[in-house]
Amino acid sequence: AAGANTNRVYYIIRTESNPGPGLSAPKDTFSTVFLDVVNPGNGTAQLSWNTVATPYISSSWYKIYREYPATNWIFRGSTKNLFYVDTIDVCNTFLNYKIQIADSSGCISTSNIDGNNFIDASPPKTPLIDTVSVNITNDFATIGWQMSPSADATGYIIYQYQGGTWVPIATVPGRTITSYQNPLSNAKNVSEQYRIAVLDSCNNISPQGIIHQTIYLSANFDECNASASLQWNKYINWTQPLTHYDVFVSINNEPFLFVATNTVLSYTHEGLTLGNSYCYIVRASNGTQTSTSNKTCFNANISQPPQFHYTRKATVINERSIKFVAYTDPSPAVKKYLLMRASDGV
Repeated sequence: AAGANTNRVYYIIRTESNPGPGLSAPKDTFSTVFLDVVNPGNGTAQLSWNTVATPYISSSWYKIYREYPATNWIFRGSTKNLFYVDTIDVCNTFLNYKIQIADSSGCISTSNIDGNNFIDASPPKTPLIDTVSVNITNDFATIGWQMSPSADATGYIIYQYQGGTWVPIATVPGRTITSYQNPLSNAKNVSEQYRIAVLDSCNNISPQGIIHQTIYLSANFDECNASASLQWNKYINWTQPLTHYDVFVSINNEPFLFVATNTVLSYTHEGLTLGNSYCYIVRASNGTQTSTSNKTCFNANISQPPQFHYTRKATVINERSIKFVAYTDPSPAVKKYLLMRASDGV
């Protein structure tokens, strides 16, 4: 019945001795910690309170707690000042606060509980993209990101760079969902750029995050040298620097095998075999994160010259016709035969 939830309440202690002079003079005046919570309407809660005593008897920090949801008190921060500004991250909700401070003996003073109805006016925090990669099963771009640190995040907006502008292509509901695969991706033919933003429960949208892009891999087959020349674009904007690219090959649809590690954006794979099919992927790495390129494939139809050919005969059929017969190697894929004639033997 002290009324400490609506006002600051003061106390003194006096010592009585018997026999003796009776009541002593009060040494200190103490009071309850009275907390006042104000809603300025800008998406913050402004808290202020008083000390327990003057002079102040504790060097501890004031600890700020917020109740959300009901009966669930969450630590929000600490300060040695008599005020604190808490950023609201829930939408259109009544929030209660309380303050606690401990002295050197371990005793804790707790304030009254005060609160107000708040609306989140601040955009949520933009999460970082972990990686943008290509699913080698269907060549669709897949975006993965870290969960937003904003407690009231309700979804993620995926943006793709199209025709000179950033276009929202999807909204992924839920704070804990941290990946998306684009079913309209054309990552098998071009490098695609993506970025994300966060949506909260008050429909505030965060700024768009850092750009990441897929790796587009192309391969040129050299028939004469029986080799594949691979080229790809750089992966950008990891927080840790990129260290290398790994090249993998699948021969005749077998599992992918490691071929080489490169720090540049090209590689030549030599020693290909006639008739085999070859598929390649490149995987970028910074030591902890990876991004896989599209899959590029071709059949190694390597041209080989005929091993033999010789004339069998040339005979006159009549004055207007000569029959020419030759033996040729049937194994190569011959495009044409050239028959050459000379009237002078040269």
